[in-house]
Amino acid sequence: KKQTNDPDNICMDCLYREASKNNLIIELSNIYNDTVIFSILDNNTGEQLIYANKYVIYTCSNPPIDADSSFLIDCLNEEIMNFNYQFQVENISDMNATVHESFYYKVKAIGLNLTFEDYSPLFVINEKTGNISFIPSEEQIGNHTIWIHIRDGLGNKKYIDFNLKIIKNE
Repeated sequence: KKQTNDPDNICMDCLYREASKNNLIIELSNIYNDTVIFSILDNNTGEQLIYANKYVIYTCSNPPIDADSSFLIDCLNEEIMNFNYQFQVENISDMNATVHESFYYKVKAIGLNLTFEDYSPLFVINEKTGNISFIPSEEQIGNHTIWIHIRDGLGNKKYIDFNLKIIKNE
């Protein structure tokens, strides 16, 4: 009855329950990607029933009407892989910045829907563009280890660090 109500799916727990309750051995074999052969052996009588059912194949181009988010995310990831998607972040060399002079740097990264975050009291990175822009003060003179966190919209992430030495203009 459950199979009749949902003909596009196999009720595995129904098969298991019936096999356990009635001493049956049930084997399923997939052929031609859309056809499943059911072999049911009754251990009590030795009788065997073999039949085949054809099922709709769900793919990214033919998703089920009630596709859940994990199915759709898998399809998106598959499509991205087909386009040789790359998430790359270029390393940053150590740099100097001069007190009272504008400092500008753009973090170089490739990916979808990138987000940038810094762990520095010196500046705030633009979270969408990766631009760093500030004017160092005399209180900031010295060496500073800067950590930048970059994420893409697919969950990839990378941390990069560099040393920023703030010097006085002489």
